[in-house]
Formats: sequence, structure tokens, C-alpha cells
Amino acid sequence: MSSIKPIDQFQYKELTPLPTNKDPDYEHLSLLQKEVNANTRSIDSNGGSGTHGMLVISVGEKKYQQLTDTEFIKPAKPSTNPSYPPFASTATVTGIKAEHEAAVTKWENYNNTVKAIRAQMLKAIPRDMIADLADEETEFSEVTPYQIFEYLWENYGVISSDMLTDNLNKLHEDWDHTSPISTLWTRIKKVQEFATKGKEPIAKAVVIRAVLKILEDTRLFKLDIRDWHRTKPKKMTLANLQAHFTKANKERLREGTAASAGFSSTPEGQALAATATEKTEVKSTTALMYCWTHGLNDSHPGKRTATNKGCERKGQGHKEAATIDNMMGGNNVIQRRRGEKRIHIPPEWNNSRNNKWQRKGDEEKKADEEKKEE
Repeated sequence: MSSIKPIDQFQYKELTPLPTNKDPDYEHLSLLQKEVNANTRSIDSNGGSGTHGMLVISVGEKKYQQLTDTEFIKPAKPSTNPSYPPFASTATVTGIKAEHEAAVTKWENYNNTVKAIRAQMLKAIPRDMIADLADEETEFSEVTPYQIFEYLWENYGVISSDMLTDNLNKLHEDWDHTSPISTLWTRIKKVQEFATKGKEPIAKAVVIRAVLKILEDTRLFKLDIRDWHRTKPKKMTLANLQAHFTKANKERLREGTAASAGFSSTPEGQALAATATEKTEVKSTTALMYCWTHGLNDSHPGKRTATNKGCERKGQGHKEAATIDNMMGGNNVIQRRRGEKRIHIPPEWNNSRNNKWQRKGDEEKKADEEKKEE
């Protein structure tokens, strides 16, 4: 069995360097730790759990045991030559020799990995940053990667109150709904982990409320949010919330794709497709447009486009830049389509038989009845 060359198996051949013009912060150290951990895990080892490689080199024995629930047995340096008992048989000699070679290989692989990781770290870390660890004669040759990390975290990895405040603000940042919803879940997870490491964990209920507010602000999940609030309290976990809205977002994208598939490749068709994709909760066969003066309608937007004359009866103070997402104080009604009869009469309009809207509804109803009699 021959020894390995660790660098050939490392996931990161080069580590991201720490800054040279300023002290590193928590994020710098986190990235360095992540990359080194990936490299130590990539080296096979049966000295511990068998599935975490040589992670112990970068996280230390205590952390390794917490992560794996297994003690890592550091390989001892074997003797230069195997020791055979007197009058040993050929089979016995062969077996002892094989065991010795395996022990030598195991020890060399461990030590070669330590040396390779240390060399990578010394290349990525400014020497004056860890000068206190160096020996006058041997410099860093006797310093382990874990000891280097211990020193860095103790001196540069402190999480300040300002950092915790900034992290909490990230919890409430808007989500770009054109990106995968997994980006939102990843951000939430990182915020939680950072807060926990700063010894100020965020309550699950607070996280769930923040996520719901983010999703509400997109105006894309009205029905799904209503369904979520109907969930039994004991099932209102963050994991269930993520599963619920991951499914809802998948359906939203499916409906948007289906709605846009029937539009042409003309500028107007593309504009309608975009509207149908982003407003999937508006269930209609014709895309609606927003006009500051007339509200949501199927005939014109608030300003002229390449394929539409726009609003030709603008009210005082008309704002062409108004959209359904930002009405700018404009009309908030949905206009009936041309020829579409009134079906719903607001209850407050029924208080007076003289109300013109009530009369109009009665007239339409009477006309329909006369047609049927004819």
C-alpha cells in the first residue's frame, strides 16, 4: 500500500487568502475554515467515523467527536522495521510485514495531510497575523492547522453587537422572486447560524413571522399564506413552512409558464406574457393593464407603448409611470370588460332604490327577463 499525495484529493487546490490590508473578520475566517474542512474531509481515513475523512486535523478532537459521535484515533508512528517473533513461520512473517506496511502508510497519510494543509494555510494567511505562533528555530513546522485556527478565531473571529444587528436585518430583507426560493431558505439558515454562534439565537417563531412577511410583500402567495394560517399550531414549524412555500412557488412558476406559452413573440405578446407570469393570481383569459386614471383594465395602460395608444382620457394629475405594483395614489378598481354585465352589487348600494347603480342593475335584469319572454 503506497502513501497518497493529499493535494491531489483536495477539493480546494488554493485557499482564499485572508486580507493583507486589514484584519480578517468572522466571514473571512468562516470561508477559510469551510475550505480547509472540505480538504481534510476529502482524505479517506478509518481512524474515526469513516465518513468524515481527516476532518479532525482542522476542527480538533473535541469538535470532531461532537460532530461524529466517534473518537478519532491518531495514528502512532510505527517502528522503522517490523518485529518478528522467534521461529516465525512464513505466513506469520508475511502477515506482520503487511500490517507494518499498512501502519506506515496510515501514519504517512495523516502526517502528509497535516503538512499539506499547513502549507496551504500559511500561503493564505499573512505571516505577521500569526507571528505569535512561530518558533525562532522551527517557525511553524510544529504548529498544527487546528492550533492556527484556534489562534485566528480567538483574536479575529469575535462577533460584535453591530455584526449581530446587521445579521438580524438580513432576516427581514426582501426576496427577489425571480430567483429560486432556495436562495431565501439559504439566507435564513445562515442568519440563524450566525446568531447562534454569536450566542444570540433567534427564536423559531420570530423567524417564521419574518419569512411570512417577506412572502406577503411579494404579493404572489396570498392564497398560500391563507392556507398556511389554517395549519395546526403544532405543525407550524420552519421546516413545514419551507416545504409549503417551496411547493407553492413551484406551482406559481408552472402556472406562469403555462400562461405565457400562448403569447406571440411580438413586443405586445411578450409584455402580456410577463404580466401573466408575474400576476398568476389574476385568473383571466386576457392580461390586464394598469392605468393611473382608470385602474386595472383590459384596454390600455397608463402611457403609450409600441402597440397601444395608452390612456386617451387622462384624469387630472395622471401619472404615466404608475404600475399595478406601485399605483402612486392612482385608481385601485378593476374595470369590467366591454359588454360585461354587472353581477355584484355592493351591499351599501342597496340602501336606496334611487341609487343609480341599483337602478342600472334592475334595468339590466328587467331587460334580460323581457328577452326570455319574447
